[in-house]
Amino acid sequence: MKGNQEFEYNYKTQQLHHVVTNTCMEMTSDAMRLIMGSCDSSNINQKWVFSKFNKDKALKAGFKVD
Repeated sequence: MKGNQEFEYNYKTQQLHHVVTNTCMEMTSDAMRLIMGSCDSSNINQKWVFSKFNKDKALKAGFKVD
């Protein structure tokens, strides 16, 4: 995916970073909506945990993994 659909997952900070806008995906505090906000690694609403995330497989598939 490219352009408006290009995200990078940082497994260390657990954030989904939107490449074009340089923002991170976050859940609103009422858990009703997803929004894009300034990246803040201490913001719990920007933490995304994927079960069975395998960094090596993601890299092998061509995904950018920080």
